[in-house]
Amino acid sequence: MKHGSKNSIFYSLFSRFFSRKGFTLVEAVVVVGITIILTSILITYSRGSEQQILFFREQALITSAILQAKGFAIETFQPDFQPLFSGTETITPICGWGIHVEDETTNSYPNTIIIFKDHGNPGNNPCASPNPQYNDAQNEKFEVLELDPVIKIARICLNTTITGNCSSPGPASADVVFVPPDPVVKFQPTANANELVIVLETIDGSRTSNISITKGGQVNIE
Repeated sequence: MKHGSKNSIFYSLFSRFFSRKGFTLVEAVVVVGITIILTSILITYSRGSEQQILFFREQALITSAILQAKGFAIETFQPDFQPLFSGTETITPICGWGIHVEDETTNSYPNTIIIFKDHGNPGNNPCASPNPQYNDAQNEKFEVLELDPVIKIARICLNTTITGNCSSPGPASADVVFVPPDPVVKFQPTANANELVIVLETIDGSRTSNISITKGGQVNIE
């Protein structure tokens, strides 16, 4: 009897377990709903993480470009502004190194950082009276850095006082030039500026950062 009872109990549990043909409609709806919610959270998190990584990458790219231009200026040494290879060939002098930055509103190089070598003013001694700024017609480009489409240069400010902020829009494009040997820092188009601030943003406005260069050549990120 006991053996038979055990078999009957196992049979009863077995039959109950396998007698269910599937999920009810309510159970299926709940499972699908939970799956959709989890998938949405995962996709949103992945996109947010990807955008955050791109933002920090472009922020580092701009900072690196500034420091690279500064480093080139420190290394630049030209005791003779027009050394000759022969009686007719000359080397175009480099009066300084800088970066040219344009915000999202420009038509020429929007959301772009250009590392350039400043050739100075035309003439026999172009670096004697320097006018440090980017000149697209003088083949001054050294490297062009275009930002990722999800990141933009929202504003550029040239401040007369060092604040690190850029609350109101300034020029659509600006230059910071490092003039050797110190190097001396020059700004354009506002020559009396003491700071250039680049406002970097994601296109959806979820993240923003201020990159500033001071008159002393210091680079700050806020």
